[in-house]
Amino acid sequence: MAHVPLHVFTLALIFAPLAFGTVEHWSITTLELLVGAAALLYFGITWISRQQHLAVPGFLPLLLLLALMVVQIVPLPPAVLKVLSPHAFAAYVPVADLADQGRWLPISLNQKATIQELFRISSCAMAYILTIQLLNAPVPLKKTTNFVIFLAVGIAFLAILQQVSSPDRIYWFRTVPENAHPFGPWVNPNQFAGYIEMISPLALALFLFYKPRIDSDQSWRERFVALFTQPEANRYFYYGFGSILLVLAVFVSLCRGGIISVTLACMAFIVLYGTKKQQRGRLTLMMLICFAFLAVSWFGWDLVVAEFRHGFDSEGRIRDARLTLWRDSLAIVKDYPLLGSGFGTFQQVYPRYKSLTDPLSYNHAHNDYLELLTDGGLAGFLLASWFVLAVLRHGWRMVRARRDHYAVLVGIGAISGIFAMLMHGITDFNMHNGAVGLYFFFLCGLLVAAVNVRFNYAAQESLLAKLPIRHNGVFVLLSGCLFGVILIVQSGVGMARAQYSEVRKVYLSGRLAADRLVELAERLEKAMGWDPLEGLYPFTMGTVQWFLTDDRNLAQRYYLLAALDSPMEGAFLQRLGFFLTDEEKGGQLIREGYARAQNKDELAVSLAEWLLSKDRREEAGTVIRERLQARPQLMGVILPLLEHYSFDRKEIAGILPPSVEAWLRFGEMRERMGDVTGAEFYTGRALELLARDNRPKPGWFQQIISFYQAHGDEGRSQEVLRQAIEAFPDHASFHVQLGRYYEKEGIIYRAKEEFERALMLEPANQTAQRSLRRLGFADSY
Repeated sequence: MAHVPLHVFTLALIFAPLAFGTVEHWSITTLELLVGAAALLYFGITWISRQQHLAVPGFLPLLLLLALMVVQIVPLPPAVLKVLSPHAFAAYVPVADLADQGRWLPISLNQKATIQELFRISSCAMAYILTIQLLNAPVPLKKTTNFVIFLAVGIAFLAILQQVSSPDRIYWFRTVPENAHPFGPWVNPNQFAGYIEMISPLALALFLFYKPRIDSDQSWRERFVALFTQPEANRYFYYGFGSILLVLAVFVSLCRGGIISVTLACMAFIVLYGTKKQQRGRLTLMMLICFAFLAVSWFGWDLVVAEFRHGFDSEGRIRDARLTLWRDSLAIVKDYPLLGSGFGTFQQVYPRYKSLTDPLSYNHAHNDYLELLTDGGLAGFLLASWFVLAVLRHGWRMVRARRDHYAVLVGIGAISGIFAMLMHGITDFNMHNGAVGLYFFFLCGLLVAAVNVRFNYAAQESLLAKLPIRHNGVFVLLSGCLFGVILIVQSGVGMARAQYSEVRKVYLSGRLAADRLVELAERLEKAMGWDPLEGLYPFTMGTVQWFLTDDRNLAQRYYLLAALDSPMEGAFLQRLGFFLTDEEKGGQLIREGYARAQNKDELAVSLAEWLLSKDRREEAGTVIRERLQARPQLMGVILPLLEHYSFDRKEIAGILPPSVEAWLRFGEMRERMGDVTGAEFYTGRALELLARDNRPKPGWFQQIISFYQAHGDEGRSQEVLRQAIEAFPDHASFHVQLGRYYEKEGIIYRAKEEFERALMLEPANQTAQRSLRRLGFADSY
């Protein structure tokens, strides 16, 4: 019975990476329950047997960090919230004014998201504590360490094999989103690299530990025989091969942050190992690392180099969107400096500060330190730093003091793995992945356990102090509460999702039969009961009730509930604004909803249409111009709106942004509507902008050329074609078109020159080949 908690905990360590990296609700819940069950079993057994627990370094900051998350969730009086977090109070104001007078509000801008983070971090914290308690003796410590490395090596091998044979599917059967690049069990190669880079130094440590002892006085033949015949030789070769495979897998994943981090981890291991003045194995370690880099050469360094070059433009400047994302994130830190906006709320808060013009939704800051500041404020950052530094300080102090070879090597390996993760956190969000986050805390626990375990006979197996027995009951209570609350809340979330899954299949409209709407309302009512903090359910219920009862006030109440649950969700605020009878407050919510929206495209059209209905054409034009500047593809949606409200050419010219693509798209649509004169005006304006554009595209030139050719203006088309060749002299298609023009005009020698130039640029260009054959110059290619 005493081994059951360790078996359950080991199952959690196996499940976390294999369950697609633990990113979905079902896998996160399962992992949390496995850790909770292991904790409840262990503390229950030790409470019954009156076994003392070991003291845990960093326990106080970890407990305070969890307490901070609880404080973020608990509703506070408005006056208190205004003092503690003025911007959080301001975020709630537009909807709180419509609710009950004096309604208490939380610091977190999304209570459900913060609760989910509380469960996840609590489970990770419990995993840290369990690792120290369960691995407090040599046998469980060695078995667990061996198994964790064995699992990582297996996953690395699987990932490389999967990359070669089925790069677009996980486990050869599970499809991933179109823009994803899966590697191993993870849909994100960065998180795979984060997991592997933490384990690879442990494999290095055991590789050195199991190095056969060979007498230097022996001949080379005797040494070679001894290398393969000593008892632990098989483990030595296995961990050597495993170390190479782990490093190789990170390079093959093409994760730039992972490649840098695993390299730094190897360097850190060498430096830390050298501080112990351990001469034995240093040459072997260097040779192993060289073999790892030679293995990368077999796959090809060109892919790795190309991946790093991808982050820079032709002038050597960094073009990664992360820099802008980080700058925007600093603005969030400035507004929520002390307590943050709530753990897990970055995705909801960031759109209000986003300056990137792409349509992407950013779930994380791609920097664990910045996101810790945005979500937890300075308080959260300091507490998390305190915990990590406490663990590293304790671990390094014990590494320097210990003489046991296993304790020293595993301690150095764990420190190097933690260091790799801390470095990778500068450019990615690995700590927010379920599996990687769990393994980070496990590695912290392994560090503490390994450097304190006595491997020789001693009355006490661990050097850690023991806590009084009276604390046993507290741990049983905490683990029981953690397991029970997670089971109840996460089961409710799962049940609510099951109910809503049937609702989302239906396209809601007033044409649905009444009994069908009643059925949907019943399902949504159940979902709201199971998961009362999810704003999506009352939001959908408001729409259903509006179609079912035509009761504007009833729908408004549900929309208000949704907005209170998620005040940073732009769609919720905007819909509520449309249903308010107070035009001033409604307009405020409609505008604020657009500002806070993750996907601004749809809400921008709604806002513009509302402004136009109120005859605020100038303000509507500003909104349209802003969105078209970022997303010229919206032209097809915007044009009918401009047509409906009779915008003239002058007004449209004032709305369209100074973007070649925007003017070209508008001209194309005018042409489709039969307005050739208007199309010519907008295409001509696009050509003027193109002449001043620093980054023109060949497709823009081609579209203008094709337009003038289609409408018989050969002179203008040739003028633009020559401009295109001047801008893109290496574009074969333009030379082919110019060659055709010369052929048509009877200037054969110039046509031949252009066709031959096209073939020099693109030898397989069949159009140029056929043209030369037609002119009788088949021998010129």
